[in-house]
Amino acid sequence: MAPIRVGLMGLSTTDGFSGPGSWAASTHLPALIQSPEYKIVALANSTVKSAQRSIAAHRLPPSTKAYGSATDIANDTNVDLIVVSLHVQKHFKLANPALLQRKKGFIE
Repeated sequence: MAPIRVGLMGLSTTDGFSGPGSWAASTHLPALIQSPEYKIVALANSTVKSAQRSIAAHRLPPSTKAYGSATDIANDTNVDLIVVSLHVQKHFKLANPALLQRKKGFIE
């Protein structure tokens, strides 16, 4: 079976357990990278440039798409699952576009 194609929201350029986006970098990213069941294909941050910096900082494949909005990553037909790893107050706003596109979501 082909791996589930993941779009990740909220990945910072830093490692560790403090600061915005660090939880995704410290926990979700290693688990997703190590599992043969998932493939990170897209990343969304507050801007495309921020997403591009995170892709480079974490050495994700150059084919990983960078997005600057929840709507843009949700509209990517090559994304099966959206992982939202941001502040609780932002969960609905960021997960809703994916849900409207009938994508699966993991919101932590």
